[in-house]
Amino acid sequence: MRKLGRWLGAFAVILAGMAGCKQAAAPEAAPAPTAQPAAEKRDLENLDPKSLYDVVVQAPEAMRAGEEGRVTIALRPKDGAEIKPETPLRGQIEARGALTTEKTRIGYADNARVEHRGPVFEIPVKAESAGEGELGVDLDFYICVAELCMKTEEDLRVATRVQ
Repeated sequence: MRKLGRWLGAFAVILAGMAGCKQAAAPEAAPAPTAQPAAEKRDLENLDPKSLYDVVVQAPEAMRAGEEGRVTIALRPKDGAEIKPETPLRGQIEARGALTTEKTRIGYADNARVEHRGPVFEIPVKAESAGEGELGVDLDFYICVAELCMKTEEDLRVATRVQ
């Protein structure tokens, strides 16, 4: 019986100690809310991923038949966003008309460099014959902010005149 009394007493002391710790920790666990900068406040449910980046495409306006050139595509995140190398990025490339290209697909690993937290791709093209040529690139990628990453798509078309 004495052993049971000691165990109950020890149990009561432990419970009292835990209750005291919980009360002491409670004010620290609930810090006063702080104001977040406006850039960090986002309506995540209504956030359009296309508002978080720009696409810059550079291509020669005109080429001579037999000439080789490059089409440059830069994905430029803005306002604290970024395109992370560990997120999927896939692109389908199709050349039509007077342009040809050996590349039919691109991924993040195919970027020439990273500028402004986003990849820059340089796609080699060749002008085959006189006429109009077009390069189409369909991109699927994720744009990320601190809170989440969102999938987005771009359908890019670039026309070049071949002389």
